[in-house]
Amino acid sequence: MSENPASVVGECPHCRAPIRADHPYAWCAECGQALPQEIRDRTAAPRAGSPPPPPEARTGERVEFRYFRGTLATWGDLFAQAAEFATRVGRENLVGISHSADHDDGVVTVWYWVDA
Repeated sequence: MSENPASVVGECPHCRAPIRADHPYAWCAECGQALPQEIRDRTAAPRAGSPPPPPEARTGERVEFRYFRGTLATWGDLFAQAAEFATRVGRENLVGISHSADHDDGVVTVWYWVDA
């Protein structure tokens, strides 16, 4: 079956695989390399639960975190702060969100990718 040319928005600069408008990742599904921003802007946003890119596609990036902690803050406050920060980070850079508690001390941590 041939590809509908109208649905192709570009090609991977690394392996030349066609990239369709409904492509759900920020990286090429064929070779795992990051796609240029101009191609990502023409594709579907990454979906929640999409698999992370292969490690070789993350060359030059590292994982960082920001935590939200408070003995006087409610869980709702901590989760709201973490959610607002995670929204600014963007789903394509978000690794995950974790939380823990020790007595009255709650911590919510946002893990995300940054350029090295």
